[in-house]
Amino acid sequence: MRIAFVVLCAVGSFVPGLASAQASGQILEIHQRVFGMDCLPCSQAVHATISRIAGVESVEVSMRRGGADIHLLPGNTVSVAQLRAAIRKAGYEPKETWLRARGEVAVDQGALVLKLAGQAPLRLEASASGGPVPCQPGEDMLVEGTIEAGKDQGPILVEQRKCSAESPAPGQHPRPDGGG
Repeated sequence: MRIAFVVLCAVGSFVPGLASAQASGQILEIHQRVFGMDCLPCSQAVHATISRIAGVESVEVSMRRGGADIHLLPGNTVSVAQLRAAIRKAGYEPKETWLRARGEVAVDQGALVLKLAGQAPLRLEASASGGPVPCQPGEDMLVEGTIEAGKDQGPILVEQRKCSAESPAPGQHPRPDGGG
C-alpha cells in the first residue's frame, strides 16, 4: 500500500504560532494500528489503556479500522514507544503508527531529526517515493509520517511534498488505514 506523507516547514516569521513552538516539540496526533482488537471488550480495553497515558486528550477506537485515533494535549511528552508499550502490556500488538508532530529540526549523528519533548529525537527519513526532507537544522517543522511496526524509536518515514506556510486542513491527512 502506498501512503503519502506531508512535510511542512517554515521559518517562524511565516507561520503564526510555529515560531513560538517549543524547540523540543511534541506529537500532536496519532493513528495507531492495533492487531488482535476484534471484539467490543478488546476495543474497550485498548481505549482504557490509551486513555490512562498522561498527555492524552481523547481516544477513538475502531474495530472496523483496527486502530485508535489519539489526540494529544498541548505540551504533552507522549512517545510512540510509550504508547506501543502500553498496548503490548494490555495484550495487543501495535502495528504501524501514523503521526503528526511539530518540532525543531536538528542533526544527530549525521541524520536529520525532529526534537520532541521528553523523548529521544525522531530520525526523519524520506520514503521510497519521496525526496530529501526539505527543512534545515534550526527550522521548525510540522511533519506527518509513519513509523513502521516494530520500530518504536522511528524513523519517521516522510514523503516530501513541499515546504509551506499552511498546514493541511484537519482530517486531510493520509493514514495507514486509508481513513482521513
